[in-house]
Amino acid sequence: MDARITKQRLGNLLSYDWLKIVGIIIAAAALISVLFTMIRTRPKDYQEYQVFYYGDVVMTQEGSASLKDELQKRFSFDILEVTSEGFTEARMGSAAFVARRGVLEGSVFFLSDFSASEDEKSDFATMCTNGLAAPGTPGEAMGMFCELPAYFEELEGYLVRFFGEEWRTGTLDEAEARACFLARDSKDKRFKTAAQKETGVSLECERLNTLRENYLYVLEHGFEAGVGNADSTLSFTDFVSDGYDTAEGHVDCAYPVGIDLSKLNRITDLCYYLDADGHQAKQKLELLIFNNGSAFADMRYETVTLLRYLLETYDA
Repeated sequence: MDARITKQRLGNLLSYDWLKIVGIIIAAAALISVLFTMIRTRPKDYQEYQVFYYGDVVMTQEGSASLKDELQKRFSFDILEVTSEGFTEARMGSAAFVARRGVLEGSVFFLSDFSASEDEKSDFATMCTNGLAAPGTPGEAMGMFCELPAYFEELEGYLVRFFGEEWRTGTLDEAEARACFLARDSKDKRFKTAAQKETGVSLECERLNTLRENYLYVLEHGFEAGVGNADSTLSFTDFVSDGYDTAEGHVDCAYPVGIDLSKLNRITDLCYYLDADGHQAKQKLELLIFNNGSAFADMRYETVTLLRYLLETYDA
């Protein structure tokens, strides 16, 4: 049988069967795409770090790109994706924000405490009002946002778990680090074999050492006068709610949920809001940490890495 490929036979094939060939190529490409989608490592909720900004806060293009690139380099091995997204005060923007928060998306939130008049609430006040769990209880926690003194106390307790009571200078408990890694990532596709799991344990040890290092840096350069102290480079901003009534009178509730960024010299290179005169301003620029619950337990402290980045980059 003559099975040679000739110009005539090739021409006949392309003339009569080209649609079949194109169809086969498209089907193969689609199959390969589906296959790679199924087998690739897809970030779990706690493996995504999402930076939100709202209302009149503007994130510069250069600053946003640098932020994502640098955080991706600085974050631990278990943060697989860094994104940023803005929401406007327009109806659809607010609706999109509510929907995203409904599924606990968002890690941190840039917004301003600026209001053009006494009758107008700032974005900070509006969001805190909406984020309050249920008004009327002294010392009550914010639903949407972390109360910062508790957040940093819990961080120090977390470090004690791995480094002991003298966590600043203590030696890492590698057995505890191993247990932490296996509890969180034992089913991760990146760490299937015994050798891969050992690599994961090493990465976990590195993550914990880096977390301590970053927090010590933030304490020294950001909270140098004390955590939350007004004289520190990074201080806390209270949201004061309408509070509740008692037999002795009305009591306001203050919730320290905002990290004041106004003392960072060059923060407007990253983000700013426009004041009443249309000038780029930072005096009431706030950073809030979303409260995403225990599902994000180990990764919820990665924000310390963001704080170090802000100090190193914008406080020069």
